Amino acid sequence: MSAVAQDADHKKAAVIHAEIAQAQLQVGDVAEGVAYARRALDAAQRGESTWGLQHLTTVEKALSTQQDQAARDLLGDIVSTRRTLGASPA
Repeated sequence: MSAVAQDADHKKAAVIHAEIAQAQLQVGDVAEGVAYARRALDAAQRGESTWGLQHLTTVEKALSTQQDQAARDLLGDIVSTRRTLGASPA
């Protein structure tokens, strides 16, 4: 993970963090899932990457069933970012 944190490839970081977020949400660790999903979103935003954002789709579905306020806030941020980056070719 430290290599990903130092990696300038934001797309790769977004994908890895999204996969970890999905795994955490599947095992019921909402706090960790949200934390990793936030990192994935941040990486996708920094890289202006719709490709990186696409990997948050399954996380989005998992977040939509959560009652946790942090999960709901993150879901709103993902939707907002998707609209913003929707026209991006990345």
